[in-house]
Amino acid sequence: MKLEEYYALRSELRDLRDLRRFKYPRGMLFTVLAQKKVDIVKYNFHNVAERLEELKDYWERYKKFPPWARLMPVMRVHLLLRALGYTKKAVARAIKNPDTIGEEELRRVAWNAVLKDYVYSPIAVRHQFARGRLGERIIREWLEEKGIEYEDEKALRSKYGKTPDFLLSEPVEINGSELYWIESKALFGDPKTHRFYTKKQYKAYLELFDHGGVVYWFGHVSELSEDFEIFSGELFSSKHLWSLRDMIVYTTADENEAERLAKKTDGVIVDISGNEQFEIVIPELHPEKSISGEFVEGMCKLVDQYSYGRLIIFGDEKDWKKCHRSQVGRILKNMGFEVFHL
Repeated sequence: MKLEEYYALRSELRDLRDLRRFKYPRGMLFTVLAQKKVDIVKYNFHNVAERLEELKDYWERYKKFPPWARLMPVMRVHLLLRALGYTKKAVARAIKNPDTIGEEELRRVAWNAVLKDYVYSPIAVRHQFARGRLGERIIREWLEEKGIEYEDEKALRSKYGKTPDFLLSEPVEINGSELYWIESKALFGDPKTHRFYTKKQYKAYLELFDHGGVVYWFGHVSELSEDFEIFSGELFSSKHLWSLRDMIVYTTADENEAERLAKKTDGVIVDISGNEQFEIVIPELHPEKSISGEFVEGMCKLVDQYSYGRLIIFGDEKDWKKCHRSQVGRILKNMGFEVFHL
């Protein structure tokens, strides 16, 4: 993507509703939007953090946030709790489980933030980690399929201060270049993001390990140029690539359909039916469970499974509108996924 095209797209993306407006893959659009929201929070955070007394007074007077608190929902709640005298531990506890908040209206606002914030909620954070692990899984399977020996980041940590995701035992030619290391990024390679990681990581990899390559799973602007290779996900042939790109989740109450989808997409079936018909079961999401801290942890466990590929959620009611699949699906939509109830 050309830089000019990227800036135009970024400007147009304002919220999740915009993901349907453009021809690009949903995963790419979501990533650009999320990175934009992070930049906005970084720009505005200190301004709001320095006005905690004003934030407290405004809340106590109107029971809503002031218009100048331009932050994502969880970050606004975080700062408001601090303004109201909550300790760091109490704030962290409240974000994981808003039921620990005594004030009814504040508790309601906190729950809304936790279930809808697609960047900073506990569920959103686990989503980002899962995307990263899925990208690494694609590279790992590709290397092993080709018989290429490597050490991963975990094995390298005790040896080096800076560690790429994969250090190859011998240089491997990819697209005409010999690579000694590969770094996986579940990000879009925009100029700002690329400069940050070049300074923080990539330059150190070049000094320590020679030439290498970076994979931006959600694309990058074409004007990036460095002393290493920059790839998009097309380099790796994997069904999991589509899971990253389209962000589609299926839900069904049909066992055969769940198994067919899992086989077709190399996906993972997550059983929330309460009947434990499949291997992966999340009891926190069983039908009798209500929205609670336990439920949020169950949603986090569900999103963790995305690191293994396409999510297929198995419920207990054929009519998804009468099934708790609808509730789980609604929260996944809030996190940026496209959900199809079958």
